[in-house]
Amino acid sequence: MADQTSRHCSRRSGWRAVTAACLSLIACVAAASPTPLCLYVSSYHPGHVWSDGIERGLRQTIDGRCEVTSFYMDTNRRPSVNDMQNAGLAAFERYRNLQADIIITSDDNAARYLIVPYLLDGDTPVVFSGINWSAEEYGLPTGNVTGIVEVAPLRHMLINTLSAVKSPADEQARSQKRLPGEARILYLGSDSPGDLKMLTRIDTIANSFGTSVDSILVNEFDSWLSGYRLAQAYDLVIIGNNANVRGFDHDVARRHARLHTRTLSVTYNDWMMDYAVLGYTRLAEEQGEWAGLAAIAILDGLPAGEIPVVANRRFETWLNTRLVESSGLVLSPHVTQRAKKYQ
Repeated sequence: MADQTSRHCSRRSGWRAVTAACLSLIACVAAASPTPLCLYVSSYHPGHVWSDGIERGLRQTIDGRCEVTSFYMDTNRRPSVNDMQNAGLAAFERYRNLQADIIITSDDNAARYLIVPYLLDGDTPVVFSGINWSAEEYGLPTGNVTGIVEVAPLRHMLINTLSAVKSPADEQARSQKRLPGEARILYLGSDSPGDLKMLTRIDTIANSFGTSVDSILVNEFDSWLSGYRLAQAYDLVIIGNNANVRGFDHDVARRHARLHTRTLSVTYNDWMMDYAVLGYTRLAEEQGEWAGLAAIAILDGLPAGEIPVVANRRFETWLNTRLVESSGLVLSPHVTQRAKKYQ
């Protein structure tokens, strides 16, 4: 009996030794191959709708492949050049402290104040997202930097909206003569580099139609409200961004739009749909998803410089049914039938 007990104890001790050895081996392997660290640098702040969408798409895509740490430059709320330069330096210091394996950025200011002065042609791979239209002004891409640029379907948006309003029979001839070649178009947005870049693009497209674009670019919410009222004298209002408009009040702006909308308005930003009749909007998540997939490819051994820069491809069309109802506008079926209803 004693011999059987001894043999049982010996077998149990043996299993314990094997288990301990296996666990020790697993621990050694884990220590030798830690989870990679990705640093996400947003140009803006938590709660900014666009960059939150990018981060959401990024985290959902890269979950399990990389530990993501976020840094927010907060350049919308601290827009002076000195503040943005300091934010870029702080982001770089964060990277150096973490020794991140990959840096992923969103929007132009992270490119201008972090990538360009500190990361170009370095050893650490960088994936940018959300840069408007082109990254060439930042000297990108380079051997260690790739990314996805953000474009809006502006030509498609203008072609459709300039012919969207159905005129009564006695005004049809006049309307057809005015639109699109003689349409009066106003751009209402924030006084920011992003909106200035969009305005330039839109005006170039409008010029190809034989017209041009006036603009109201503001920093204060009261000025935005006044600009919205003035915009109703135009044939088409393009609603830009509100991120740099200090004191912007969503509820007040929404009531203001329902009270004053009398002409067709359109936006390319989904978070501005409360104030526009139509929307041709991009998806922030697409930017983050692509950046996450690029980061995974880099972790798997593909050099960043071998990943070509791309542009987003996915868009959504929206119809604000409440604004249509309150404004009395009658829209062409070819626009309304394809649009998602925004209420």
